[in-house]
Amino acid sequence: MAGAEGEGGMLKLTPQGQETVEKLARRHGVSTEAVMTLLQALVNGNGASAQFSHPDLGGSGQWMRGGMTMVGDMFAEIVATLERLAQLKERGILSEEEFAAKKAELLGRL
Repeated sequence: MAGAEGEGGMLKLTPQGQETVEKLARRHGVSTEAVMTLLQALVNGNGASAQFSHPDLGGSGQWMRGGMTMVGDMFAEIVATLERLAQLKERGILSEEEFAAKKAELLGRL
């Protein structure tokens, strides 16, 4: 694989490979760890498939060449988080402003 060195285990990227990972992370608004998780999954699947799990990617998911992509139920996870935050707001632990800011952040992920 271009930009990667090493055999088995975790990938060791060249400086150019690391730069590419960082650019992809910025472009898609995810962490470099999420991009590395996908890259490792693609290597493990010989470029034909990938099984991955990372919170930045909505949890668990899989991809197969030809267009099939399945990602964990990010919507349900966001709704559950909003419900927990609403409870914290009702108990006075979160202010209305803190709740509104976190709600906007979570809904922005959809």
